[in-house]
Amino acid sequence: MLLLLLACNGDAVAPRHTVAPDVTITAPLPNAEVMATEAVKAAAMSDDDGGPENLIVSWTLDSAPLCADPPDVTGYLECVFTPELGEHVLRVEVTDGDELVTGSEIGLTAVEHVIASATINTPTELEVYAPGEEVAFNASIAGMPTMFATWSSSEDGFLGQASVEEGSTDIDDLFALSRGTHLLTFSLTAADGGKATDTVTVLVDAPPDIPTVEISPNSPRTGDALTARVSSSDDDDDALTFAYTWTKNGQFYSNETSVPAGVVAHFEEWGCDVTANDGYTSSRAGTANVRVVNSPPVVDDVLIELTDVFTCTPTASDYDNDPILFQYEWSVDGVVLGTDSVLTDSIASGTAVFCEVTPNDGYEIGIGQVGSYSVGNHPPVASAVFIGPNPAFTTSTLSASATTSDDDGDTVSVSFAWTIDGVAAAGTDVLTDPVARGNVVAVSATPSDGKVSGASISTTITVANSVPSVALALSPASPIAGVDDLICVATTSDPDGDALSTSISWTVNAGPWTGATGTTTLTGDTIPAADLGAGDSWSCTLTADDGLDITSASSAVVTIGS
Repeated sequence: MLLLLLACNGDAVAPRHTVAPDVTITAPLPNAEVMATEAVKAAAMSDDDGGPENLIVSWTLDSAPLCADPPDVTGYLECVFTPELGEHVLRVEVTDGDELVTGSEIGLTAVEHVIASATINTPTELEVYAPGEEVAFNASIAGMPTMFATWSSSEDGFLGQASVEEGSTDIDDLFALSRGTHLLTFSLTAADGGKATDTVTVLVDAPPDIPTVEISPNSPRTGDALTARVSSSDDDDDALTFAYTWTKNGQFYSNETSVPAGVVAHFEEWGCDVTANDGYTSSRAGTANVRVVNSPPVVDDVLIELTDVFTCTPTASDYDNDPILFQYEWSVDGVVLGTDSVLTDSIASGTAVFCEVTPNDGYEIGIGQVGSYSVGNHPPVASAVFIGPNPAFTTSTLSASATTSDDDGDTVSVSFAWTIDGVAAAGTDVLTDPVARGNVVAVSATPSDGKVSGASISTTITVANSVPSVALALSPASPIAGVDDLICVATTSDPDGDALSTSISWTVNAGPWTGATGTTTLTGDTIPAADLGAGDSWSCTLTADDGLDITSASSAVVTIGS
């Protein structure tokens, strides 16, 4: 239905606008911060059913008038003003032809000029990334009110850009970088013309391959040294270094390249983690593990002795120092007679009795050893053993002898074993290794009748100090008074090679000479010719000291000629 309004004369008139116009401030944003004493552009959008270009506009700041420019045909209107420092209320009002009014207002704060600043947070300096990995970029920013940010690389050039809206405090991006060393630059340009940059250096590098690790030996025993054998490669052909981490039973042990001998013990779990580093980044760890295996016990010898009963005594060892248990088996002609260490059976003369001993360290059974005893034969006896000569010196040739007996009348031979200060030495009945003063020489004698060996006995001797030797002569043999110096010529030696201290004294006519002496070879070994009187009788005495013993010798007497 069409409604017409008629004037008094009957003509139709246009209807009045009964809807208020719209207006909204679009810039700055509500509660925005703007630069004090600098031009600020305010903007708004308006609408009216009669057309926005017909609106009357009024801008105010804190109720003070600013602008009155009408909107354009799109309804856009703006006002440029310069605020003072502080908080303000910006308002715009539009009035249509029907005098209907609509307003929009916002609060804003005029702040001091802020110079733009930029700080790269990530990536950090000298951080390393893998090729193809997306790198997270983050920077803190400041500068009012609107900013423009760019990222660039010394290797890849321009990376990206972004507009930073008012109020933002940081910016984030993701970029993939090419392989190499990159100087990254973040540039910030603020709307007020302030500029700021920050840089950081990062490396894009392929890490070395995970090392292949082998521990040698792969089945170690107690006391073995452990060594890690490592191989790895690097796509960039960089020189590699390796970092080691050894663990014992899951706990850190060391960062050395190996575990020294004497450390590991049986049943321990040892591991070695190795990382490779190409100077820029490290690989993931390669790992190897070994378990220290048990060493079975060993029976070294089995001795059977006969008193009232047969007794089987093994000599055994275990590399892990585990306590050893023994299993015994007595037999004659293949028939088992007992399983204890003692056999009480009566065995006919001329019968061979065997005792097999099998060791067990609680973890593993070792290999058995068999001892034998010929019934009717009595083991020989060594009742005494001697070392000669006694006392013994460095120059002595030491020999051993023993007193033996055999109840069966068998011929007894004796084997001798020598030690010097507890260390095995060469020799049979005669010691062939050299000795030195203070050495403790021991010899062990073991008798044998060719069937069984008897018990060993031993004795010791300590090598004594050898006394220095001295030989003297006077020179010349027929000195002339006032012409010849009289010299005490000494020849000294020490079998032990000790340094000797010597002193010389003189007698003249059976009394001590207290006058001056000279030195030709040894201190005081010369009487000057001026002190020699015709017919005087002279002799010298030399004392040599090796620090332990002192020896002296006197020369023959010479008579001074004229």
